[in-house]
Amino acid sequence: MSRKAALLTMFDVTNYGSVLQTFASQTVLDNLGYECDVINYRFPNEWHFNKGYIKPKVYRLLISKTLSFLGYKTYWSEFRKTIDRFKFGKLNLTADRFETLESLENYDWGKYDVVISGSDQVWNPRFMKGDKAFLLSFAPDDIRKISMSSSFACKTLDPVFRDSYKKYLSRLSAISVRDNNGVDIISSLGIDKPVEVMLDPTLLLPGEQWRKAMKISDSYDSNYILVYILNYAFNPAPFIYQAVKELQKRTGKKVIFTGTVETKYLSGMTNYEIRNGRSVEEFVSMFDNAAMVVTSSFHGTAFAVNFSRPLIAVIPSDGDDRQSSLLANLGIPHCAVKCDTTLSQLNPDYDTTVMRTALDSLREKNIAWLQDSLKK
Repeated sequence: MSRKAALLTMFDVTNYGSVLQTFASQTVLDNLGYECDVINYRFPNEWHFNKGYIKPKVYRLLISKTLSFLGYKTYWSEFRKTIDRFKFGKLNLTADRFETLESLENYDWGKYDVVISGSDQVWNPRFMKGDKAFLLSFAPDDIRKISMSSSFACKTLDPVFRDSYKKYLSRLSAISVRDNNGVDIISSLGIDKPVEVMLDPTLLLPGEQWRKAMKISDSYDSNYILVYILNYAFNPAPFIYQAVKELQKRTGKKVIFTGTVETKYLSGMTNYEIRNGRSVEEFVSMFDNAAMVVTSSFHGTAFAVNFSRPLIAVIPSDGDDRQSSLLANLGIPHCAVKCDTTLSQLNPDYDTTVMRTALDSLREKNIAWLQDSLKK
């Protein structure tokens, strides 16, 4: 008989990486014999907005809704529909919608064998504002609680959050984090438990499984450099555009941009395309078919290595070590570059056989840890 797992993660934001890591987590748990329900928790909610989370401008929402009503398509409204199609089509969401922490606390979790927090930046104080839900404060003492590749996405924890984090993370039966900084933070809280550094769930599924799940074909022209830019955590401009121009000069390849693209930095550039608003399946396919990937996104980095693509991962100067931790663990630390790197030093190439051996070994180790940690 299948056991049941409840997974609390960030799935409800308009972001490819968030829904893909949720799908991957759900799939990995299913593969291990656990019927996984993704807890339908609203994030961000009014509590987060009251704590300082930036709320969408009312006038922008009104304009977007008005244009949609009149039949005009806006980028964000169409992107949201794209994410929603995947979310409601691929994720096993709980029938109950939880709008607040209190609604989680009042629910009967007795039918679940384990409650899981993770993956993604579920412990990032910048965005979570100390939300105890992602620390599993609502889960009863008699239900097993673990974390699955959770990330703080910072180097140190603000003192205002330390007591709460220590109290609730101490209740977890098993802890895994996504980056090395997370191990140091857990230790600094005085939590005397072993901490596993785990791959992001998107990497726990091998490339072949992604191709099957996303129905990826070879319909794309693979003679291109894929550039996936996100700037909500830090802004990699203008360096990332300078790096792309340098790599295009070396290779002569077409460039496909996706994500948050600032066109002012494309001046003087030719043979490029901005390709936004694609389905989640097409998004993954673009990585699989790329000749090279340049990205400031963690999940962009993850999909590049999962498909063994030459890579330049542009990283912040300090604090967030998610990409550098991953690439160091895979034996290719030179693929992580900071914005003060000399362009002539850029080297996206690596020994794919050596990298894949390291990735396969870590995947096998992490899945064994997860399988053991799920058991009562």
